[in-house]
This record gives sequence, structure tokens and C-alpha cells, in this order.
Amino acid sequence: MEPMTLIIPKVLAPIGDVPILEIVLHQLRCAGFTEATLALGHLGELVEAYVTIHARRFEGLRVTTVFEDEPTGTAGALDLVPGLDQTFLVMNGDILTNLDFRALVADHRGSGALLTVASTRQRLRLEAGVLHFDDRTGSLRRYEEKPEIAFTVSMGIYVYEPQVLRWLPAGRPVDQPEVVQRLLSSGERVNCYATDCWWYDIGTRDGYRRAREHFASEPGLFLPSDGR
Repeated sequence: MEPMTLIIPKVLAPIGDVPILEIVLHQLRCAGFTEATLALGHLGELVEAYVTIHARRFEGLRVTTVFEDEPTGTAGALDLVPGLDQTFLVMNGDILTNLDFRALVADHRGSGALLTVASTRQRLRLEAGVLHFDDRTGSLRRYEEKPEIAFTVSMGIYVYEPQVLRWLPAGRPVDQPEVVQRLLSSGERVNCYATDCWWYDIGTRDGYRRAREHFASEPGLFLPSDGR
């Protein structure tokens, strides 16, 4: 995403004329959330200034911030967040989706799992012909020209029970996949919430371009009405 991210953090990158962060906070407020904590690092002071200046746009959603002195990973920053004593949502800040957050949390609570991972289907097109042949004889059996493969992928959105915090290793950075693996290795239940919703990871120029194009054509899909 450079050079843009040299001067603004990804979460403030505009989608149309609205920063990604504002879309996410609006969605959470519409889904019934009343509090959000932003774990900030790179250019975090700009994010803090934005939510402070535009606090009225998030009326009904209390937005607070915590700062990392050093990068702690996508899960490690939870150590900095106070008051995580009941079910809570964790998500990356640079995601554009029309996920139903209410349904996600309801599914998690009904599953009895300690952690739920939101997922969606993604298709990957291989830019080469794929050969299927007999390993023993070398005889070609089938030729597929640039096939598409479907995968179920993590959306970078999770619902936690507070007990999961015990699986965060102390004193070093930790990412969400490691937390999931630690739970699975301990025999704990991890739930997968499967959806067919739209999902864009604004981590590459191509993802950012596609997200902007989709938002321009269907802004109401990502900015639900809150009745105000």
C-alpha cells in the first residue's frame, strides 16, 4: 500500500469519501455494539485524532485507544485492553465486508466454543495449465487450463470468550493463527462461522482498488442505515 501508508495508516484510507475505519465503526454501532477499543501502532496518533475530532459520528459507540510501544501481533495487543471479562469481538481494522455481526455473535454463543472464526469462500485462479499424470508411467491423464480453486478463508474477524486470554503467551508478539492452534492443541472447541458475504482485505493495492469499485457501485451494502 506504499507510498500512501507512509503518510496515513491503512484504516484511514478512503473508500469513496469515507475512511475504512469509519465504515467499520458505523457497522459495529448498527449491530448493537456500544464500545470499541482501537489498538494502535504505526501512525496511531492520526487515528486517535480522527476519532476524537469526529466523535459525534460514532455517537452511541464509545471509542477508546491503546498504543503499542512495539508491534505485538494481531492478538498480542489484547494484553493492553482493559475490561475483557465477557464475550468480545476482535477484528483487523482494514477490512471491508457486509458481514452480519449480530448473527456472528449469536452463532458463537450458541456453539459453546471459546473462540469463533468468521470465514468466507475465496476463489483462486491459477495462471498456468495443471497436469494430471500417472506418477509411475508419466502418461498424461488430464489437462486443466488455468483452473479455479475454492478455499474457505479466515476473514480476520473473531469472537472471543475471556478464557482465551490465558492462551496468549506472555512477553512476546502473537498472531491470531497461533492462538487458534494453541486452543486446538489443548482440545478446546473452536467454531467456524461460514458465510458467503462480501469481504475485502485492504492490504494490497489490488484489494483496495476492488473494494473502492464495489463500494462505489453499492455503498448501502457496506453502510447500513442506523435509523438516524
